[in-house]
Amino acid sequence: MSKYTACRVFDIKEELSITVGGTSKLVDRIEAAGLCRRRANPDDRRSQIIELTPAGRRLLANATKSFEHELHTRLESVVTGRARDQFGATLLRLRPSDRRVTWQGQLVSAS
Repeated sequence: MSKYTACRVFDIKEELSITVGGTSKLVDRIEAAGLCRRRANPDDRRSQIIELTPAGRRLLANATKSFEHELHTRLESVVTGRARDQFGATLLRLRPSDRRVTWQGQLVSAS
């Protein structure tokens, strides 16, 4: 949600690569915690717009900062330079391709 000022459940589902049902439950919990709110979508009455509350924006900013620091700390000591760039490029290719990696390390279709 940090990329958008407001979005739909579908947008979050696409970013997280999870089901609409799972995303709806996640948004329900975030809303119950007072971290987001829903409003009618003026362009599509079938969906709602989800916006982070000020508390939600603060929490997301702090969590993002902590995550990025931890990721940098853990990866920088093990993976450097070209290998890190290749790893990042591989992750970017896999994510939108609708593929997942099995426990055996084989790529399979997510459908």
